[in-house]
Amino acid sequence: MPKVTKQKTRTERICPKCHGTINSGEQYIKWTFFRGRPNIRCTKPGCAPKQSELTQNVYYKLVHLIKETITINIQNFEDATVIIDDLVTMIEEVRDEQEDKYENMPEGFKYSERGEELERQVDVLNDACDALTSIEVPGEDEILEKEEELSLHLRGDMDPENALMEAMMEWTAEVCEELETMIDEAIIGIE
Repeated sequence: MPKVTKQKTRTERICPKCHGTINSGEQYIKWTFFRGRPNIRCTKPGCAPKQSELTQNVYYKLVHLIKETITINIQNFEDATVIIDDLVTMIEEVRDEQEDKYENMPEGFKYSERGEELERQVDVLNDACDALTSIEVPGEDEILEKEEELSLHLRGDMDPENALMEAMMEWTAEVCEELETMIDEAIIGIE
């Protein structure tokens, strides 16, 4: 991982992220990989390098990218299904890539530290995929059952339609929150 520093520029530069101008005498962020060209950014909050930009290891780059891009905010059950499917797809791509690396290693290297690390990474990614695919998002039947259950319970209410709508929204929010927690727990193991 490169060292990230702040420096003052002697000449005018352009931030490659926001395309803003970094005037002479202003600070900018700089990091360099071993034997690589320096990377620069302005000091605006949105331009700071993310974890995924500070590694050259494909596995860790993709793991950090998954954690950075997935902001889990489920509003309804369709969102949950889409988020889970997207996460599984991204994790499977990384897993397949790591599996290919392991399979293409010479036999002697498979039992080395690097080979064992690749094997561990594949296992961790398989566990994450299994955890995500085991999450059950309520289907249409479950939603209708809950709606019937709540409507029977709220029959004596003054305004049953509004009470039912509020109860359904409350139940949906609770279930979505539980889904967010399960997704977080599945992803947290990837390191």
